Amino acid sequence: DVALLTMLFVMLGDPIAAYIGTKYGKDKIGDKTVQGFLACFAVCLVVSVIFLRLSDFTSSRLIYVSLLSALIGSGSELVQIPKVDDKLSMPVISGLLLTILFSLTA
Repeated sequence: DVALLTMLFVMLGDPIAAYIGTKYGKDKIGDKTVQGFLACFAVCLVVSVIFLRLSDFTSSRLIYVSLLSALIGSGSELVQIPKVDDKLSMPVISGLLLTILFSLTA
């Protein structure tokens, strides 16, 4: 589940963040923009809710886990490691943090 959700974040959240950040981004966070971050967060939130509902996540904390998952996905998109593309760092960081989150909410 973690690997699939992480890949969905990279496939959907990262391109939307890049598009919105490039087209509408004005407020910088390093090389990224606040607008791109918020777009990525919104996409990751929708993806998380749909994914968790479809995967029979029965916890009453669905919305909290979805919000934290979206924050993890969009936050890991902001992390900039020198000489490492975010297509690599985003799934590694979000995968690690999602594993911890899911183990705490299981």
